This record gives sequence, C-alpha cells and structure tokens, in this order.
Amino acid sequence: MRTPTTCALLALACLPLSGLAQTYVGIGAGKADYSDFTLRDMEWDSLNVTQQKDKPTAVGLYVGERLNDYLAVELGYMNLGTRKISGYVTGGGSTASVDGKTRLEGLGLSVLGSYRIGSFAPYVRLGLMYGHQDRKANKNDPGLLFQNPNNESSTTDVVRPIYGLGLEYQVTEAVAVRLDHTVIHHASVDTINNIDNGTIRRDASITTLGLLYSFGAKPNQTDWGSSKWSMGLAGGWSKTSARMSGGGYNGNVWNLQTHTVNAQVAGGMSDDKTDTAYRLSLFRNEGSIEYEVYLATLGEFQSRSANDGITGGGNALTGATTRTANALGANVGYRFEPIKSLTIQPKLGLAAVHTRDEIYNSLDFAGVGGSAQSSVVKKMVLSPTAGLVIGYQLTKAIEARLGYEHYFLSGSDAALGKGNIGMVMAGVRVGL
Repeated sequence: MRTPTTCALLALACLPLSGLAQTYVGIGAGKADYSDFTLRDMEWDSLNVTQQKDKPTAVGLYVGERLNDYLAVELGYMNLGTRKISGYVTGGGSTASVDGKTRLEGLGLSVLGSYRIGSFAPYVRLGLMYGHQDRKANKNDPGLLFQNPNNESSTTDVVRPIYGLGLEYQVTEAVAVRLDHTVIHHASVDTINNIDNGTIRRDASITTLGLLYSFGAKPNQTDWGSSKWSMGLAGGWSKTSARMSGGGYNGNVWNLQTHTVNAQVAGGMSDDKTDTAYRLSLFRNEGSIEYEVYLATLGEFQSRSANDGITGGGNALTGATTRTANALGANVGYRFEPIKSLTIQPKLGLAAVHTRDEIYNSLDFAGVGGSAQSSVVKKMVLSPTAGLVIGYQLTKAIEARLGYEHYFLSGSDAALGKGNIGMVMAGVRVGL
C-alpha cells in the first residue's frame, strides 16, 4: 500500500529535473518527545512522580546532496537527549524510590522531496535510521515494594523507519533556515514488562530549528540516475524458524521478591515468530552485475506465557522472551531484463547476523536445547544468504523493488535456539 509520503516523493520525481547538484551541511537544536511511551506502558502506574522530563533538549546534524530542484538525499545524526523519570511508592511503612533514564541517538538516511515557493521550500522526509537506545532504572527498595526490586539496564540497536515534514527559508544563496520535525517509528518497544498486554510499540520524535549552508550548485557529471551508485530503503515481513520456547515451559522460576528458586512451574507458551524488517542499502552497478552492502533489522521475535499460563510464587510475570536479530551483509546479484523496465535478479551473499535473546526472570526454557540462566544472551554468526529481487523502473533514477531473502543461520542453542530467517521486502532504489 502506498502511503501519502511515498506518493508525494514519486510525484516529485516525475517533475522536470534541473542539471545542477548541490552539497549542503546543517545543524539544528530543539526538543525531543518521548511522551508517547507512558508510565502505564512502563507499568509504573502507582509511582508518585517527583521528576518527569519527557521532552529533553535534542540536536541534529545533516549532510546532504540536492539531486535536482525537487529531491535530495540526506545523512543525518540525531541525538534525542535523555528522558528522566523519578518517583516513589509507599506501603507497609516502607518507601521505595526509582530513577529512570532513556537515551536515544542514531544515524538516519533519508530521501527528501521538496517544492520551492519563492524563498520557502516545504518538504517531506522518508527514510531509515540506525538507532542506539539505553534504558536504565536504578531502585532503592529495602521493603521489596516493586514487583521487580532489582536495577534494570538494557541497550538496543535496531533499524527503524523515520518520516517527517519540514520547511526551509532561503536567507541568501548559500544560507537557509530549517524547521524540521522527524518521527522515529517504534522507537520504544517493550515486550518483557508487558507480558499480559502484549508488545508495547511507541514512537519518539525530534523537532529542531537550525541553519543549512550550501556549497553552491555544480553541473551533474552524469544525468541523474546514470551514476553507478545508488541507495536503497526497504521494509517488510520476516519469519524465524528458531524454536523459541519449544511450545511450552516446564522448569524453575526465580522469584524476584523473595530471591529464591520456586518449585517447578509449567505452562503454555505463545510464540510469535513473525515481525517487521527494515533495511538500508548502498548499491554499485557494473553492467548486469549489482553489488550491495546493507544494514538491517531482521525482526524482534517473541515468546510469552499464554494469558497467565505461567505463574509462580505470586509473581505473574514469569514467562517472556524476545529475540532481536540485526545483520550487516553484502551480496552480489545478476540482473536479467525479460521485458523493458522489468528486471529479475537472483543474488548470493554473506551476512554477520547478531542476535540478542532477552529471557525475563532467568527462565530455563525446556525443549530448546540449552539451560542458560541469563537475562541476556548475545550471539554473532556468519550466515550465507540467497535471494531474488524483482524490480520495475519507475523513472530513470527510481526503481520499485519486491524481493525475498533467506538467512540460513542465526542464534544459538544456549538460549532460544538456532534457526533460519526469511524476509519478504518491498522498497525503492534511488540512483545517485
């Protein structure tokens, strides 16, 4: 399904093109907004809040190339600052306090479509960001009032879609003022702490005001789209064959309130072995041969207890796991053109696949071939890949793509099991 943003970019791409390219750099400062991820999502409903800073100071840095009067390719660094939440709970004559922090930063690659009206140039943004997020919660809980009285710390590295709107005002030929609003889609994902409510997925955003400096227009050495280099943005669906929970749980559980091992508990597990996948690519074409290097999030796959199916020692949050899979890879393909504008491309490659298995409450998942008692297990494997891509040339510079790629290896039996991953993806290749 085409989004309004996608349609706008395609429409702009079909307008008459100028023969000039322009490199620019920019900086902006403003505010981030984490408030979409609420206290209820964090299961901190009962917290008496003493500090809540959901909109910290944020900064952005940009470097881009205007391909013509209507389209630009931009690489940007976004730092959304640190969100802070502090508070306390009371009960039984005791008081417990918590201090939580979330920090998000990342590199984004975007296509910008704009239309100049006098000195003003409104634009739309569509792209992908490689983001790094740190989340910490430091607790002082002598009375064990929190269901999990232990300190919490987690980091995630994933590729996320970004989209937004902006407005530029041309002050001189070289200097422009830019107002930009960019949304990071599903910046905060929480499965482990929301076992009964399912997965929580929330957006974050950054709004900045800044300056751009352009280094002047220069004639394109080649017609737009004739360069050997191009970039790609893609998104789609993925599925893993990893055993995850093996369909059920039967083992010991660690009680976070009493710090003891309870008797064995058993229950059914609900596996979700499908998720969304996103990919950033750089291509180089040599005749019919296409080379690609890419960074991708292959999915966040989940396994959790089926509606309170696993309990123990009064602790209902005893059965949840998440596997996050990322890949850095390269492949080579051969392009066939059975009819004009339509290409079919088989490809082979290698990818470094990194999996991060988070096991809540130190569960021992029976049936997956391992007995790791760790909250986080990480594994890197080198996986062969094979795929097939069908492309249709919309313009000389823009190709719509649909493809399938298979990763033969991922994960480890030390935690949630080995398995392959398959992806079906739709995207666009934009010539530089």
